[in-house]
Amino acid sequence: MKHKFFLTVLFVLLPLLTHADSSLTAYASYWDTDKAGEGDGYGARLKSTFLAFGSVEIRGGAIDMDDNITTLYPVDLSVNVRIPFLISPYAGVGAGYTFVDSPRPAYNDMNTLYAHLGLEVTFVWFGLMAEVRAVDAEDNDFDGVSGNVGVLIKW
Repeated sequence: MKHKFFLTVLFVLLPLLTHADSSLTAYASYWDTDKAGEGDGYGARLKSTFLAFGSVEIRGGAIDMDDNITTLYPVDLSVNVRIPFLISPYAGVGAGYTFVDSPRPAYNDMNTLYAHLGLEVTFVWFGLMAEVRAVDAEDNDFDGVSGNVGVLIKW
């Protein structure tokens, strides 16, 4: 049921995010959790800017934890405030759901909240992104900090 909800949200919001001043970012991700260890992986972000100073993002990713048996699949939606220049700092908050693939019975799918600070350097149709995110997970084993660095394409 939860998978259907997120797919529905994705397909409803996707057309809204594909208007002018949008971007698609592919990024590498590193997670440092309080109790579950470290992990690295990748993700994608679809962002749409509104009123020049705000943006909405949908993201998804895959993070392999260092125990080699746990993989996280976070999906989230966030709202940001930004300063629109060639170098654009931004801050935002988001909420999502993380699907957990692990044989460990203590690790379950969970709700997650995020707060992030980032920087985008954009040119005409491409750019770079770097950010730091604080993660507050329903399962406290996965609370911690993540960092993302990526390349974006604008349209």
